[in-house]
Amino acid sequence: MMNKNKKKKEKIAPSRLAWFIYVTLGRVYMAFKNRIKVNRKVFKNRNKKEGCIVIYNHSSNKDHFFTTFSFGYTRAVYVVTTHFFFSKQIRLLLKWVHAIPKEQFKADIGAIKKIKRALQQNLPVAIAPAGQITVHGDSLMIDPSIAKLIKMCKVDVYAIQIHGNYFAYPKWRKHRRKSPIHTEFVKVLDKNELDTLSDEEVYKKTCDAIDICDRNEVRRFHYHLKSEGLMEGMEKILYQCPKCMTKYQMITHGSLLECRNCLNTIKMNSNGLLEGVGKDYVLLQNETDWYKWEQQNMKNEIKDGQFYLEGEFKLYHNFYKPYQLDEVGVGKVVLTINAFYYEGTIEGKQIKKEFKLDRLTQLPFEVNSHFDIPDDDGCFEFKPLKGQRTSIIIEFVQAIEVMYQMRKSEQND
Repeated sequence: MMNKNKKKKEKIAPSRLAWFIYVTLGRVYMAFKNRIKVNRKVFKNRNKKEGCIVIYNHSSNKDHFFTTFSFGYTRAVYVVTTHFFFSKQIRLLLKWVHAIPKEQFKADIGAIKKIKRALQQNLPVAIAPAGQITVHGDSLMIDPSIAKLIKMCKVDVYAIQIHGNYFAYPKWRKHRRKSPIHTEFVKVLDKNELDTLSDEEVYKKTCDAIDICDRNEVRRFHYHLKSEGLMEGMEKILYQCPKCMTKYQMITHGSLLECRNCLNTIKMNSNGLLEGVGKDYVLLQNETDWYKWEQQNMKNEIKDGQFYLEGEFKLYHNFYKPYQLDEVGVGKVVLTINAFYYEGTIEGKQIKKEFKLDRLTQLPFEVNSHFDIPDDDGCFEFKPLKGQRTSIIIEFVQAIEVMYQMRKSEQND
């Protein structure tokens, strides 16, 4: 009985001292990075005697600074992907502020229980429903399960709309960019209306509230980007030329993206928008359209039975400790229409590890580093060997997204 009572009384809120230090240091750090303006009027008027869910759009790896800056000294509990717990330094900070770890793109009953416990203690719970950072600036697919979570919790829902985070810190960037950040709270759902709304209506309101794209707000916020390399890094996600259709010949320098095969050249201007250079350029309107065009080409290969993707990687796994990734092998990762597997060494033994394609919707990844495969046997992280093409990570990411979309479409037919 004593243990049960202790669990019921367990405090999940960050300590006041920890939160004060976290917010203050975050403000000092960001003061040297960006000019940030916050409108928290709506959030100040909330019912402070009850917990609430706060969702936010996720377009950069600095978003936790912007959201914490927005909360100010109001303590909040973050729901954070377990991947961040693999870093000793970040794990220490996350434990300090009582962040809730959650498995990416997998059902996590433990995380849901902690979310409900935080809400019962009248705390704001911060969630990024997309689960990972957009790589092209447009909102990513949000799992419909967020609607079920919101209806189950029966609390008010707010959103922190972050404007300028993609322009300032795109996932593919190589250089620092200067761009202002604006954040504002909006109320998305009142707890009293949740019983009258369907899951689909709750889902739509949730998605609409955080459907932010910096490219559509250039005039509103007067964006003027400054960087020594506005386009550098983009070749890792836009790897196919729309003019000659050649893959892996795109290079960047400064604000230019150029095809080495046909010299098709695209520029990013100071407003963060793409424009052609010269007379014979072929341009897709923006990063999102280009990215989805590459995915459509993949889709065509899959339909024609021609799709095959292979790369050489180092394998990292958390065999020894839950939040420690160790290098355990090297081998190839292969993705075909019907199979997804790693073939190589694990702990010195030759192994073929197969992954369940029908359970994968997205792959967690960093453009310049790795991709992960969520699996019942733990976290499998793959880092390309030297000499691999720079786009190999994003190709696996794109392909898994495409295959999921095709399965979903077949199920709806």
